[in-house]
Amino acid sequence: MGGNGGGLARLSVTRRLKLNGTIRSDGSGGIGASAGCGGGGAGGGIYIRCRYLEGTNGVLSANGGINGRTDYGGGGGGGRIALWRLYDHSVTQNWTITVAGGAGVNTGEVGTVYWGAIPESGTVFSTR
Repeated sequence: MGGNGGGLARLSVTRRLKLNGTIRSDGSGGIGASAGCGGGGAGGGIYIRCRYLEGTNGVLSANGGINGRTDYGGGGGGGRIALWRLYDHSVTQNWTITVAGGAGVNTGEVGTVYWGAIPESGTVFSTR
């Protein structure tokens, strides 16, 4: 049986997010001990939106799960982590951010990490 996908962790914080812990949205491993056992589940998503992002030793993880047996099944693909913050002077010292594919006969593809800046209030966009 194939592993479950990682799901979604969504944090929308009005002012300041300080992360000194762990947020995981990893896929689970496949189950089985014979031919045809399941592959690993895909990594999920982590979406964070805040004005200030800071913290030390934070962990964000959206990794794919491993297969159920080393000679059958593939690993799950890595997920997506998107970090949106207003100010670019965020402090993220010693953070670990991973979106690795899970191990298997075929290793899952690596996911994506996106760092975006939220425009200031009152910003006007033109499409000329």
